[in-house]
Amino acid sequence: MVRMEGVTPGFDDPLGVLRACHRRIAERLDLLERLPEYVELHGADASAQSAAQRVLNYFDRAAGNHHEDEEADLFPMLRRAKGRQGWDDAVPAALEQLTAEHERLARRWAQIRPSLASLARGEHTATLSTEALVRDYRAHMAVEDELILPVAAHVLDHGQLQRLGVAMQRRRGLSPRDSAGETAE
Repeated sequence: MVRMEGVTPGFDDPLGVLRACHRRIAERLDLLERLPEYVELHGADASAQSAAQRVLNYFDRAAGNHHEDEEADLFPMLRRAKGRQGWDDAVPAALEQLTAEHERLARRWAQIRPSLASLARGEHTATLSTEALVRDYRAHMAVEDELILPVAAHVLDHGQLQRLGVAMQRRRGLSPRDSAGETAE
C-alpha cells in the first residue's frame, strides 16, 4: 500500500492510525516544550492562547481514546499472540510498563491542564511546567514505536487488525460501515 506523508491512514490500518496519533502527540509535545519560554517572553498573547487551545483539544479528547485503544484492544491482542512468528520476549514487560505509564501520563496531564486552560483564556500563568509530561510521553511513545507496533505488525493477523480497527472506530462514535475514508484523531 502506498502511503503519502501527512496523510492519515483509515481504520482499515489501525496500526497506521496509532502511528499517526503518535505523530500528532509529538507535534503537541513540541508546542508544550516551547510554550513556557514563549509565554515568559510574550505573555498570554493570541499565539500562546492558540497553542494552548490546540494542546487542550488534542489531549482532552484524542489522547484518552488512544490510550484506551491500546489498553482495551491492542495490548490484550498482543498478550494472546505470545509465541507467534515475530514475537519478542520483551513485549510482556513492556506492556505492563506502558499500562502503568498511561496512568502516570494522565496524572501529569491533570497537573498542567489548569495552567493551559488559563492560558487559552488569555490569562498569564506564572508556572507552566511541561518538562515532565513531554519527557515521559516521548519515552513512552519510543517503546511503542520501536517495539510494540513492529511486533504487532508481525504477530497480529488480518482478522485481529480488522477487529482492532472496528473497536477504534466505535470508541470514537463511528459506525464501521459508515466510516469509509474516516480518519482518526
